[in-house]
Amino acid sequence: MEQCSKLEELSLDNNSIKHIEGATHWPHLQRLSLANNFIATIDDSALDGLTQLQHLSLENNYITSLSTFQDVPALSELYLSNNLVDNARDIFYLKVECTVISVIAVLLTPPPPISTWPHLSCDVGLEDGEY
Repeated sequence: MEQCSKLEELSLDNNSIKHIEGATHWPHLQRLSLANNFIATIDDSALDGLTQLQHLSLENNYITSLSTFQDVPALSELYLSNNLVDNARDIFYLKVECTVISVIAVLLTPPPPISTWPHLSCDVGLEDGEY
C-alpha cells in the first residue's frame, strides 16, 4: 500500500482490523473509511501525515477515546457511532483552531436496557390477548 502515495479515497470496512498505525504513507488521502472493524486503539502518530484527510469513518468499532483526532488539520467529518467512547469530555479533543469539525453520531457507551431503570418500570396490566 505504500506505493499508492497519490491515493485519495480508501475503504477498509469489514476487515477485522484491530489497530491503526502508520497511515502516514498517503499524504493526498481525503476520505478514509474503517467502519465495522475491531479497532480499539489508534496510535497517537498514526494520522499525523494525513494532512488532506477530510472525512473519517470509524463507526462500529471499539474506540474509547477521541484524543487521536486532534492533530488532523483538514478533518471536517468524523463518524463515530457505535463505539465505546465513555467520556463526553473527549469531545474537547476535537477543537482545532479555525476549523469546524462535524462529529456525526457520537454515541457514548450504550445505556442499560430501559427495563433496568427503576423509575421507568411499570406494569401496564395487559393479560394475554388484551392488546
